[in-house]
Amino acid sequence: MMNDNWRGFVMDGSDKQVAAIRKLPDIWKFDLTAKAAFVTRENVNELLASSGFDADGGILSIDVDGNDYWILEAITAMKPRVLIVEYNALFGAARNITVPYDARFTKYKAHHSGLYFGASLGALTSAAARKGYSLVATESSGVNAFFVRDDLLAGGLRARSAAEAFHDTNVRQSRGADGKLDYLDAKNQAKAIRGLPVMNIDTGTLEGF
Repeated sequence: MMNDNWRGFVMDGSDKQVAAIRKLPDIWKFDLTAKAAFVTRENVNELLASSGFDADGGILSIDVDGNDYWILEAITAMKPRVLIVEYNALFGAARNITVPYDARFTKYKAHHSGLYFGASLGALTSAAARKGYSLVATESSGVNAFFVRDDLLAGGLRARSAAEAFHDTNVRQSRGADGKLDYLDAKNQAKAIRGLPVMNIDTGTLEGF
């Protein structure tokens, strides 16, 4: 899958993960920089500026298991051609909601299940639209959403609504209070975090999930 002589910049909050990336067997073939950093809306632009990429980057992927919406909203340092953002399918397609912002958010500290994180597809679609991007697809496993910069929509690509593109999750990585995987289905995953606070981005108010 490594082709076209690409170069990249990856950030991760775990020193261990960054060390593992730096030890990948083929990393010497490509210009890939790995940096240990806990990304927040306060530091994301400084971190992106340090990457050495210009504003018209190729692909920017946001997957932080927490403040994804807030980080997407905060980005001004880059306007890449393609955005890939993880969404929380448990939040559904009807509500534009996200976890409230906490600069030190980590999903297992927020809730033992690891299911309380991120934002709904609608919330991310709304934030992306304000930045000049259209939702074009989500993957069938209900994890990642793909956005294309509006000036590049061509060749059959068309904007889709969150309701149209939404896929429910088929991933079962939830954990019980004992920290062990409990393999809940989507219905029971949603039940496990029911009532936890979420921010409605349309009203700017906290609600219960």
